[in-house]
Amino acid sequence: MEISVKVRIHPLLREFTGGQEVVEVAGMNIGECLENLGIRFPGIKQRLCDKQGQVLGHLQININSEDSYQGDPWASQGAGLARTVNDGDELIIVAIVAGGWKISGNSPGDARSKMRKLSEIIVLIKGGGEVASGVAHRLYRSHLRVCLTEIANPLAVSHGVTFCEAVFDDEKTIEGVTAELVSASAGEIQRVWREGNIAIVVDPEALVRERLKPDVLVDATMAKCNTGVKSGDAPLVIGLGPGFCAGRDVHIVVETNHSSNLGRVILEGEAEEDTGDPVAVGGFTRERVVWAPHPGIFVTEKEMGDSVVGGEVIGQIGGRPLESPMNGILRGLMRNGVSVPKGAKLIEVDPVHDKAICDLITDKMGVIGEGVLKAIKLRSSIKSNF
Repeated sequence: MEISVKVRIHPLLREFTGGQEVVEVAGMNIGECLENLGIRFPGIKQRLCDKQGQVLGHLQININSEDSYQGDPWASQGAGLARTVNDGDELIIVAIVAGGWKISGNSPGDARSKMRKLSEIIVLIKGGGEVASGVAHRLYRSHLRVCLTEIANPLAVSHGVTFCEAVFDDEKTIEGVTAELVSASAGEIQRVWREGNIAIVVDPEALVRERLKPDVLVDATMAKCNTGVKSGDAPLVIGLGPGFCAGRDVHIVVETNHSSNLGRVILEGEAEEDTGDPVAVGGFTRERVVWAPHPGIFVTEKEMGDSVVGGEVIGQIGGRPLESPMNGILRGLMRNGVSVPKGAKLIEVDPVHDKAICDLITDKMGVIGEGVLKAIKLRSSIKSNF
């Protein structure tokens, strides 16, 4: 049976493919695919391989987006050309830039095409909840400059791991990383970066992007729909979870559903549909969460990390008592005195009696953060110059 794979063509090589971004070739392994690519499109192989037929040292061939930046450095190992492929696989040609990244603009001469260090890359993240905070934390640890945008009264139950708490308290520290609330001015944001922190601004529409001119815009609002983000908003626009379509309204989608695809980088198409179920802990999902039965002011005297028992009153809304659904600790708890809509998550009980987990980024958020970082590296390299 003949094996057919897709090859994603770098923009600067599409002159050889008549402008086609993705082409199909046959081959049992990477080497055969590149050989057949050169036969079908004369001239392209000379831009990919040396006279001995080995992939040029500054290039890397990845199989499918989820394998990018993992596994063997095939670009520098001839044995990598013998790596087998499966029918329907996608080969991605990536240019590796030592010591920094390039994020290209609209033309090769654009100022953004110059070599950039990771510490010079500006990332604007819409949202400051648990997912957005996990992503911001991971990107900060990789030395990118990060700014979060939030609404004036954010609703978050996981106080220990959400940077949006800075909207109420002026700053928030998560696992050694601090976000500071500032005005939406480029000067103030730059000051926070110089001091080694993440900036967060109250700016629901992310209008600050006009002043910051970010290299990357990430919609991490988890609204389950696109609230107005467009691929033209930044050189790279990433949507997290359902509601976005890669290749249409954003450049890349990162999977957020807690499945085997969690954190997957999606270059074409959409993420999995939202199940509406919380992550299972100790075998419990929806059973450990309490949502607002109607709109109103949530009132509680409890604190995050408090131990509770099933049936114990945790708070109330509009005079209606809200009980703990099970024994455990309060891993999630809406702020006292906050106005909430019907259906807002108010209480989350964790059956694991370990208060320390309230201040630790979950594995799920860590995987999503890795996915976003992978997407930035992948897109940056795809758009770099050969």
